[in-house]
Amino acid sequence: METPVFAPQFGPSAKLLAFLFTPQAVHYLFLAALILFVIASTVLLYHWLRYNVGMFRTVIVVAVYFGGGFLLLAASYSAALLF
Repeated sequence: METPVFAPQFGPSAKLLAFLFTPQAVHYLFLAALILFVIASTVLLYHWLRYNVGMFRTVIVVAVYFGGGFLLLAASYSAALLF
């Protein structure tokens, strides 16, 4: 397998660039995105429940947020695996 033209031939950046083109990188990047999603969701959920305007509206917002977030994460993960 040939080295891409744009890849530097020395230093830690070459190793990082080589790692980013491996299948394992997809799993690590997805795990990082999932961790960020969980942290942001925890903060949002706390604020939605603490300062809610109404329980019905809060339930709808939470359902749309988590439903949309799950669909986007699943779609990006499956697309990355197929790519």
